[in-house]
Amino acid sequence: MNKKKITPYYDLMVSLGFLVIFVVMAILGIIYLDYNFLIGFISGGAVLLLLFISIFSLNNLKGKE
Repeated sequence: MNKKKITPYYDLMVSLGFLVIFVVMAILGIIYLDYNFLIGFISGGAVLLLLFISIFSLNNLKGKE
């Protein structure tokens, strides 16, 4: 039962971490200003979305138990 109190903060931390990674990638891309930026931004965004969805679904499964 105590784990349920920790999860909201954990979700917030994870989402903030994804945001930070995304922003860092964007800044690096702007510095280099290449096609690599677009490719990295799109692929990175897709990977982050997949990770976020997987973590979200895992948390939903934990909640259902």
